[in-house]
Amino acid sequence: MRDKKHGSSVKKQSGRYRQRYKQVMLNRFIFAGIIIIIVLLGTIIGIKKYRAGLDENTKDNKNNSEAVNNNADDENKNNDKNSDKPDNSFVNSAANHKEDGKRIVCIDAGHGGRDVGAEGDGTGYEKDDTLKMALALKSALEKQGVTVYMTRDSDKTVSKEERVQLANDVKADLLVSLHRNEYGDSGVRGFEAWVHSSKPKDSTDAAEKIQNALKNTGYIKNRGVKFGSQTSEEEDLYINNHSVGPSVLLEMGFMSNSDDNNLYRNKTEELADAVGKGIVEWLAAQGL
Repeated sequence: MRDKKHGSSVKKQSGRYRQRYKQVMLNRFIFAGIIIIIVLLGTIIGIKKYRAGLDENTKDNKNNSEAVNNNADDENKNNDKNSDKPDNSFVNSAANHKEDGKRIVCIDAGHGGRDVGAEGDGTGYEKDDTLKMALALKSALEKQGVTVYMTRDSDKTVSKEERVQLANDVKADLLVSLHRNEYGDSGVRGFEAWVHSSKPKDSTDAAEKIQNALKNTGYIKNRGVKFGSQTSEEEDLYINNHSVGPSVLLEMGFMSNSDDNNLYRNKTEELADAVGKGIVEWLAAQGL
């Protein structure tokens, strides 16, 4: 009888051990399950935050890309328009004039390189016409003892910022930007000069002297001096809007008009001499 009782006791104890073991394992399983759930929740939250960050970065990158594309479009526009007003009150004033006896003119051949400019009637690119005129004008001015700086003297891409910066850095007495015009109506023709919308006296006088000299050639249609831009009298062309010293942007005939094209390309030297004469007269009027 004692052996039977002892065996029964051992079985009971063994059963309790198994039950306790099962409980311990169940508790461990539950604990492990809780840990896994916590980790999963943390991972999900982290992924959501990461995706939110990616979306924000994508939005920022898109905005930056659009800004870059807009800047590129502005650079390729025929007239380099920019309505932002620079933070200085010396725009197009004679503040750059020096007492060193030098007469400095910065010539800007519009467009260049990958920026071909206007194409007009398909007989050429604006970038080539402006460079040809710029080189001829440089020669005409240097014959008169004027120091000339060129924003480009070959077919290369130059940003509008670099163009104005050069003129400001060399303290040019005058910045002359050369362009060709274009219009949907091929019958529209003529030469015109553009000045800052505030109608600064120095720049306006320079533009008038240049236009009068061109008019005196007897073979151009003079469209006169204009202010602001083709879009608005209150919106300025980038060159005029960011030049510290006096500046004039010349639209020398319409590339969409065959008569203007023939005149411009066949009389480049004469036109350059006329522009140079107007500039020298203006410099003399400034006491330079």
